[in-house]
Amino acid sequence: MRSAPRTPASGPLGRDLHRLPTAEASRISAENGGRRAELLHALPATGYGLGRRPSAGEAAAINAAVRIAADAAPADPTIPDVIKVLRTSPAAIRRRLIVSDDIGYIAAVRSIVAALENLCDGLFDRPASTPLALRGCFRSHSDLAGRGWD
Repeated sequence: MRSAPRTPASGPLGRDLHRLPTAEASRISAENGGRRAELLHALPATGYGLGRRPSAGEAAAINAAVRIAADAAPADPTIPDVIKVLRTSPAAIRRRLIVSDDIGYIAAVRSIVAALENLCDGLFDRPASTPLALRGCFRSHSDLAGRGWD
């Protein structure tokens, strides 16, 4: 029996992970985690967030919080799930940010937490009500490369 990847990958990319070889499931799980984090790097760059990409420290906090939220959630974590993680000041994030006290942690994450909360004011406050359907004619670029489609 194959072991499941540590970070769950639900949604369109992760529904069938249990059917894949372990190496492929791990690769897809890592890609899914990267996509989650990248989304939370891009959204704060809008006018509703920071108006800029997160700093290196903010990005590190987001990446760690996404992993922690994904490990704790039975489904895809939402932005509020990531905010909850950031507000709990987990030791893993403190170590990543090289801060040991509450004042340092708050200073490191205050802006990104506020930006993410601004995004949740009625827009990204819960899971999507209509799931994304990737079955059918959708093909990835790598599937089409070299077949006259690139």
